[in-house]
Amino acid sequence: MIVYKDGSWQPIEETNVSVMDHGFLYGVGLFETFRTYNGVPFLFRDHLKRLREGLESVYIEWDHTNEQLYDLVIEALEKNGLTDGVIRLNVTAGISNWGLPTETYRAPSLLLFTRPAPEHNPGSKNAVVLNRRRNTPEGDTRLKSHHYLNNLLGKRELGASLDLEGIFLTEEDYVAEG
Repeated sequence: MIVYKDGSWQPIEETNVSVMDHGFLYGVGLFETFRTYNGVPFLFRDHLKRLREGLESVYIEWDHTNEQLYDLVIEALEKNGLTDGVIRLNVTAGISNWGLPTETYRAPSLLLFTRPAPEHNPGSKNAVVLNRRRNTPEGDTRLKSHHYLNNLLGKRELGASLDLEGIFLTEEDYVAEG
């Protein structure tokens, strides 16, 4: 897999994130994952809108335009020989001093991954209510943050079966997400 990181394309095996990146140290980073169909990103502007609003809420200043990001997505598909793919766009807080800063992060890191789209399974899935509860938002809203341990534990609870969909409930027994 060829990935984009901060201005260059490289094999994933050669891509590194600094141990001083606050995305690594403190989980200060957000991501969006979306599909492409026939080389066109699905709901692209909606994903970017949510990402930008989230970045603002965690004090990450980010200046990539929609057009720049669209071009990167198209280039990622080309470099990986895909038209139908899954794109993951990660923005980390970037490198900073050890400790919790009070200033805005002004040098974030951008990573863009892609992989082939999974084969479409026309069958249905069975819903399973997970024992693991959806953790409450760390901020005002639920963000697609690098803090994804709750989802990993939920997936482990569900297991590897492809015909099951885990359903998270909140502490108050409301459906949170699948």
